[in-house]
Amino acid sequence: MSRLRSAARAARLGAERARFAVWAKRLDTALRRAGGRLVLDAPHGAHFYELPSLEIHPYGGEAGTLTLRVGGHVMLGRGLILEVWAGAENTVELGDRATFRAGVRVQMRGGAVRLGADARIRDYSLLEASGGEIVLGDSVQFGAQVCLHATERIALGEHVTVGERTSMFDSDHRHDGSDAPVVDQPVKITPRRDRREHVHRRQLARAARRDRRAQLHVRGREHRARRRLRGRLPVRRDAPAGRASAPAACAGRTRQSIGCMA
Repeated sequence: MSRLRSAARAARLGAERARFAVWAKRLDTALRRAGGRLVLDAPHGAHFYELPSLEIHPYGGEAGTLTLRVGGHVMLGRGLILEVWAGAENTVELGDRATFRAGVRVQMRGGAVRLGADARIRDYSLLEASGGEIVLGDSVQFGAQVCLHATERIALGEHVTVGERTSMFDSDHRHDGSDAPVVDQPVKITPRRDRREHVHRRQLARAARRDRRAQLHVRGREHRARRRLRGRLPVRRDAPAGRASAPAACAGRTRQSIGCMA
């Protein structure tokens, strides 16, 4: 039985590699039609639910190159889109066990996107290299809908975690007071680099401490309010010792807080 399973797994992996090779040839053909070419280094192929969609544009220069390096056991999610300016120099490097979830878009407009081993990019994220470089260290984790736009360089160190719907830019358009549209204004570039580990974990810890302080504050106020109410309740003269009760007629703040008790 184990031999049968091993044979079936080998056949499945062989078919997967063959499909990836056909997709790579189609990518190279599309690049050459637009003035570029593909340099492929993927001895293990890749795992995938479906192969990436291609958007190839004849922009960026006279002749460009897309260098695609794929490590072992890389996972390509559903709906992955690879957009390339064929006339520019582009590099995509995926380390061992790097993972793209569903709906991720990789835009290569000249530059590089480098993912370390065990990096994980979750659903509907965007990695855009517009002449710059995006470098993600080993075990970097992205939540859903994270956007990175690199004009020069954005680098995250090992084990950095980025929460959902986060955007990172290394550039911004200045405004010189003219009537020119914002997108035509000069660009200010500030490369970003973050070597901190477990960023998201620290943020969660700080949020938990704030919630704990808020809970203690509320409990303290409730305790003080109960003590004040106990002090205002009159004691019935005919009640046994140690037993307190409220009269039928309650007044003021005590009435609003606890109501009337017969």
